[in-house]
Amino acid sequence: MILHDQILAHGNTAVKFKAMCEELESCLAAVILAVQNLHNPSKGFRKRVKEFVGSSNMTDEIAGHQKQIQAICFKLKLLAAVDTNSKVNEMHAIMTAPSFVVTPLSQSINNCPPPSRIFQGRQTILEKMHKFFTPDSGKQLIYVLHGLGGAGKTQIALKFIQESSANFSDIFLLDASTLDTINTGLKNIAVSKFVGDSAEDTLTWLQSKHGDWLLFFDNADDPKINLNKFFPQCNHGNIIITSRNPGLRTYGDHSPVSDMEDKDAITLLLQSAAKESSDENQFLIVEQELFHLPLAIVQAGSFILQSEDIAGYLTLYQKNRARLLSEKAVQSHDLYAWTVYTTWQISFDRLSQLAATLLQLCSFLHYSGISEDMFSNASEYSFPVWLPAKEELQEPLHFLSHFLGPTGEWNSLRFSEVTNEIKSYSLITFDAATKMFSRDNTSTSRRVPGGKGAQCVGTWEVHPTFGWRSP
Repeated sequence: MILHDQILAHGNTAVKFKAMCEELESCLAAVILAVQNLHNPSKGFRKRVKEFVGSSNMTDEIAGHQKQIQAICFKLKLLAAVDTNSKVNEMHAIMTAPSFVVTPLSQSINNCPPPSRIFQGRQTILEKMHKFFTPDSGKQLIYVLHGLGGAGKTQIALKFIQESSANFSDIFLLDASTLDTINTGLKNIAVSKFVGDSAEDTLTWLQSKHGDWLLFFDNADDPKINLNKFFPQCNHGNIIITSRNPGLRTYGDHSPVSDMEDKDAITLLLQSAAKESSDENQFLIVEQELFHLPLAIVQAGSFILQSEDIAGYLTLYQKNRARLLSEKAVQSHDLYAWTVYTTWQISFDRLSQLAATLLQLCSFLHYSGISEDMFSNASEYSFPVWLPAKEELQEPLHFLSHFLGPTGEWNSLRFSEVTNEIKSYSLITFDAATKMFSRDNTSTSRRVPGGKGAQCVGTWEVHPTFGWRSP
């Protein structure tokens, strides 16, 4: 029998116990009539083992439980010719050893860490979530927090769970970054709850378990993963999703997670730098330079904590932005492993070449007010003879050619496909009212080789009369 790592995280002892339990379970298949239904957690060997390892006082009750297991093992020995008495004795020795500690299985499994000790703000989102997750709603409730990496989506979810944990019968955190991590997380739930050993077993169990359980899919950023296949198909239960992909809004209610309020951002910076509020004016300038991004603010605070120089940090940041946003302090306030630039780099590396080039070109434009017309108009422009050599324009011309049809007409569908890919990682946002795109202003995206050619797309649109000019 496979037992959850949370219960048997005890090195070689756990491995030995696991191996013995697996062998006993394989023998149990031969005597299914004697131990009733193997897959029903309310009967047979599984129930006995669960009671055995779930005892709150194993030392006092070990003898009584051992007799129960020996009775079952005696049947196994008769029918399968297995020397089980020695195994039971060995199990007894292992489980009564000082190094063996058991967490009672009667408790709800809540493996969510607490939010950061310096968590600030986001009250509007938290209040909306509290109103949304109402008990006995008669339907499955799904809430999506989406936004740029480093915006604080996971921290908001953890804060909500901390504040409302009493409302849920079970809380399960799943790393949703890949198919493998999702399947592994679901499998571990099945094992810990004695309902099987696969992701499908967990989903089946949750479908039949009427109650207010909560599944938390964290970092569901890959747009190629169909998350719906991992939702229990039922009319009960609760699900929280954090993602950079705004497309996951289709699953339920949602909140975009973006800039912090000035007051909250300053408080976060003060606390992460361990400074008093007397420095508030200087900190206001710093947090505005960081554009209210929580992860960037915490990183800045950690640097200021070490250097104890607020004004000096601002000067250094303006000259060494990339380096400062790439460094992580050894002492941190939470378990988040990535820096600001790491979170962006991960998203950028997942883009197709065409999408990456478009984002790079946008880095030469003002961060807001980027329109499709800029690119479509540039594709139609005729160049005067006094322009620089055409080879300098080959890269942007080649880029624009991907959005032209067979007869040279602009292909809006293709442009939308590429911008949608970038939006799926929250690297740009779109305002439907103005038809304008905006990119994150704190980032300095990698720019395509050849500064002149890279800048010409924006320049053609801004100065259509004069054509492209060298900066």
